[in-house]
Amino acid sequence: MGKILALICCLVFTACSAQIVVKGTIIDDLSGLPVDEALVYLDIDIPPQYTSPAGKFEFRISSAPKWVIIQHVNYQAMVKVNPESLGNLTIRLTPTSHRLGQAVSVAFEGKQELLESPTPIGIVNATQLQSGDESSIAQAINLIPGVKMEQRGNGGSRRINIRGSFLRSPFAVRNIKMYWEGIPLTSADGSSPLELIDNADIGAIEVIKGPAGSAYGAGNGGVLLFRGKRVPFTTSGISAQSSLTAGS
Repeated sequence: MGKILALICCLVFTACSAQIVVKGTIIDDLSGLPVDEALVYLDIDIPPQYTSPAGKFEFRISSAPKWVIIQHVNYQAMVKVNPESLGNLTIRLTPTSHRLGQAVSVAFEGKQELLESPTPIGIVNATQLQSGDESSIAQAINLIPGVKMEQRGNGGSRRINIRGSFLRSPFAVRNIKMYWEGIPLTSADGSSPLELIDNADIGAIEVIKGPAGSAYGAGNGGVLLFRGKRVPFTTSGISAQSSLTAGS
């Protein structure tokens, strides 16, 4: 009986010692931080694993894999072929896109991060302006809470409501101050000719809502600050564009 138990123990020890441990850490190639919730596959019939919050994974298998595949929704897929050091892999994943920086407001005395601004400000960036119908800024403006823009067809009259500011303006943009790169566009009667601005030239829009707009003058329901597109310094060459509109 003792010999049988000894034989069983030897077999169990041999089986355990024959196991191969495949483990490692997955990190972000740019920041060096661990990547959690990455899905790790092996080329053998074994369920995949998700990495831990520390970016670690571990498999215990009987035969060495030929490759390891890592997938993550925010990173490019990585295939590790014939891993040399199965017991301590370090795999770097390249992000598919960079994180967006902080939105910066220039509404009050220089630049300020939007999260640090004490006033209600909405910002529409170039990506939002280009994601919809570029013939109108209505879709992008309407993304800002508390702001509503209406337009009566292409080329028709427009109204902008900032927290109820258009209750006294059945048409046009009234009781709202407009500035293009710091240049006032609002006339003396309080109307703002939005049609003067070419949508293709707009790079960003800041919307100051509520009483904070009084910094640009009393009696207005809000302020629209338009910024033009910026040409990258790496751009070189000369270009020209012309258009002609005719009708009867």
